[in-house]
Amino acid sequence: MGIFNATCISVLLYGCESWTLTEASSEKLNCLVRTFYRITCGIKQSESHMTNEQLFAIVNQRPIAEELRKRQLKFIGHCLRMPPEELTNIYALYQSRVREKNKSGRPTAKYIEHISQFITSDCRLKLTAEISKYTSDKRSWSSLITEAKKPVR
Repeated sequence: MGIFNATCISVLLYGCESWTLTEASSEKLNCLVRTFYRITCGIKQSESHMTNEQLFAIVNQRPIAEELRKRQLKFIGHCLRMPPEELTNIYALYQSRVREKNKSGRPTAKYIEHISQFITSDCRLKLTAEISKYTSDKRSWSSLITEAKKPVR
């Protein structure tokens, strides 16, 4: 699995720190990686029916969506601990003030909203400057990153 992680997973998740995924695209990504794990281990899905948890236990991995969440939170924490005048810090929480024309369908997901969903379980709460407060303490931020589930606030 070490070679698989170093080659396939690193290429698959290249640049993932700036992605905003929907639940559907996140599930497609998880499905793809589970297929990779089965192929790597020689497990035929038609012959052996196992749960996803059993598969993750066999390969000693976790769902790719959790790895994606960890990488995104690690990246935003790193950016926001930089000096306030640093361009990376300025643009990490940037929100456009330009209103889009009314399009049909669901509005486009914003990066800041995507990150704030990892920090709070309340979907209606939009965190902006509060994320900077969370990231200032590196130790508590690291514990937030390693948690498997969203923290309750």
